[in-house]
Amino acid sequence: MENEQNVLLLVADQLRYDCVGAAGKMPVQTPNIDALAAESTFFQNAYTSIPTCCPARQSFYACKRSESFGSYWNYDITMPIGGLPVEEYSFLRDFTAAGYETVHVGRSELSPVQDSVAYGYKHHRDSWAEYKKLDTGCACKVQEGRQAWEGWVEDGDLSKTPTGYTAACAIEELQQIGSRQAPFFMTVCFTSPHPPYRPHRKFYESYCQVEKWGGFDDSLTDKPYVQKQQIYNWNNEQRSWADWEPIVRKYYGQITELDYHIGAIVQKLKEMGLYENTTIVVTSDHGDMCGNHKMFDKHYVLYEDVTHVPLIIKPAKGSCNHTPGKTAEYTVHNIDLGPTLMELHGIVPTGTGLHGISMKPVLSGGKSLRKEAVSTLNGAQFGLFTQRCIKTDRWK
Repeated sequence: MENEQNVLLLVADQLRYDCVGAAGKMPVQTPNIDALAAESTFFQNAYTSIPTCCPARQSFYACKRSESFGSYWNYDITMPIGGLPVEEYSFLRDFTAAGYETVHVGRSELSPVQDSVAYGYKHHRDSWAEYKKLDTGCACKVQEGRQAWEGWVEDGDLSKTPTGYTAACAIEELQQIGSRQAPFFMTVCFTSPHPPYRPHRKFYESYCQVEKWGGFDDSLTDKPYVQKQQIYNWNNEQRSWADWEPIVRKYYGQITELDYHIGAIVQKLKEMGLYENTTIVVTSDHGDMCGNHKMFDKHYVLYEDVTHVPLIIKPAKGSCNHTPGKTAEYTVHNIDLGPTLMELHGIVPTGTGLHGISMKPVLSGGKSLRKEAVSTLNGAQFGLFTQRCIKTDRWK
């Protein structure tokens, strides 16, 4: 299998663009992601089409905006809504049809009733469901009901945190795939750094104090009413930076913990002799407010905090004339990734009317067809308030 071109897609949950070291913005320690970025194309203008978990991930598989198939918000909160219809196109079916061993590790969030096998994967391993059944002694087993805003710090074995367990499952699946004579497409969906922030103490204590977000003191003058409503719904109107600082520190620590485990997965690829021939992608469904503008989580505010995401692509050897480095070219990452990976690996999509476009030319130092990014929000969690934004070099 060493000569086959594989795909490894590593997806964080609510990882901000500015909280990856390679972005050069915030003092978050991500040495493994940064090392990978140095050998990859690092997209400085990657945006999500919708900063809400379920529809953002569903768009990735359909290569379409989620509004086009009726997915407006998370199906597991407030008013009921479906996920990605099974009859919709999923580009993973094309990879499976092409002979790839397709494996999904983690939560898929594609449907309230179907796992990822219904959308083309040969094997689905729900590491989060497994984790919740284990006797790990992890604090999160007894604190899941605690207020999401506050979070906590974990102790014990690094492999027995939610992030560590997902990484261990991914490594196990890689070892099993390594014995087969076929290329693989593996997706690993982590549950971090989504709140409640729960870093292992090893990583939390690597941050003594963190600086205040630039927009923390925003008065929200002349902003839509729903922006202040976001603060009220989380009871944040009286909370100062002194209240927020340890929360943000937990977010940083959880990102550094995630980086540690991503490093372990990449190292396993190298030990197996598969690194060069594997396209590796590191990205996130969307970002996180994490206290900026005194807001928490995401929901109906289209700040860069939630729409701007990290996107790192290291193409497999021979898949393109790759030119490593940073690029300012625009991509709506969750609808463009499918077409990009298909073109890199010589797969013709069977779906029609796709909204995504391939970024393969950008990986070779070329230009993107996109000159802007469009993000949308459709309310639901705290009221039906819809917003749209267009982001260009000059305007948002």
